[in-house]
Amino acid sequence: MTTHHPITTLTLRIAAATLLLAAASACSSVLSPETTKETATRNYDIPPDMCGISTSEIDMSDFFPPGEQIEESRHERDNWNACYYDIDGEMQLAVSAGIVDEADISRAPGFLLRDEELDAEPVSPPGGHPVNIWPSSARAIGTCTFRGLDRDLEIHLSSFSYETHEESVAALSRVIHPVVDALEERCAELNDSGDPDSGSDG
Repeated sequence: MTTHHPITTLTLRIAAATLLLAAASACSSVLSPETTKETATRNYDIPPDMCGISTSEIDMSDFFPPGEQIEESRHERDNWNACYYDIDGEMQLAVSAGIVDEADISRAPGFLLRDEELDAEPVSPPGGHPVNIWPSSARAIGTCTFRGLDRDLEIHLSSFSYETHEESVAALSRVIHPVVDALEERCAELNDSGDPDSGSDG
């Protein structure tokens, strides 16, 4: 198991991933003349479980772009669980959830957003949970009944698979409330024993 805190690991990995975002607009040049993003295929399987999110119950397919190989890594420590997904060597999706004394989702994740996005106002789609969504990143607050006490459950969902801000915000808005519901249901299970699948990195 990693000895790094999941949030520290997330910060470092996303900081590295932002260096790749500038190349997103050039993605079509990587594909052959006969292949476009629309005709490219996903030749890997979407994980059935993402740190407590069942992909058979919540459609997360839009966050997994065309590619050949997926690499999943899982980290768990101090009541935080985090999962990262690299497609062909580039991080495309990260999800983390942790039990905290007082969740705070008011601040834009500056380590994630590109310069032109830093002043973006968050979108808060209705749905029963406090939620703030910026391009590429959603933060939400759920409730976890953990060892007999109701605690704040802070959830971060970050996606790098969209080329425009509007697409990114729309996709994150579609799934964030179901994701919170799912993680609320499994938070005690996840945090009593770590990752229910084994507690080890993928």
